[in-house]
Order: sequence, then structure tokens, then C-alpha cells
Amino acid sequence: MILIRLLRLNLITILSTLINLQKFRLQNDPHEFNNLAGKLEYQNIQNLLLDELLNWRQQTADPLLDPAVLAAMVKAHYGRKK
Repeated sequence: MILIRLLRLNLITILSTLINLQKFRLQNDPHEFNNLAGKLEYQNIQNLLLDELLNWRQQTADPLLDPAVLAAMVKAHYGRKK
């Protein structure tokens, strides 16, 4: 259980840092103008989607679940001087 929480925190950190988390109700907002990510009324759905994503990443052995691999990738990609 602790491992799942840590992985979930890692996933949320990755998503919030590297990927701007966005969520839309396409039926009501087909042009994706109203980002629902982080809104309390959609928190349960957001958590369910993040859990599904984490499960998929674990099943596919995503190397970025390893904090050392993720840190090295971030440093290599974002740590370069322009």
C-alpha cells in the first residue's frame, strides 16, 4: 500500500511537472476550453484516471517510474544550456 502511494505521488509529480494535466468533458466542451483538472467536483474521476494510467505504466514496465531514470532523463532533456 505504501509503495502504491509513493508510485502515485511520483506519477502525480511527473504529470504535474512534465505534463500539464488537463481534463475536459468533451460532450459539453468539444473545443477543450474549460480545463477541469484539479476541480473538486471531478477529483474522483481524476483519481480513477490517474490510477488507470499508473496501472498501465506498471504493466508496460515504464522506466520513468524509477525516480533515478526519471531524474536522469529530466536532467538530460531540460538541464541543457541553450
